[in-house]
Amino acid sequence: MPGVPANELLPPIDTIPTPDIDLSDLANVLDLATDLVAEAGLI
Repeated sequence: MPGVPANELLPPIDTIPTPDIDLSDLANVLDLATDLVAEAGLI
């Protein structure tokens, strides 16, 4: 959030590795993921 300083113990966000995946590849399982989250009572 702009204007809120980051905790000094956290690494800079641009140093955190990210997975090399095209998120659009996950679109075909979005409904299943949503169902699982709902089943767990999280939404």
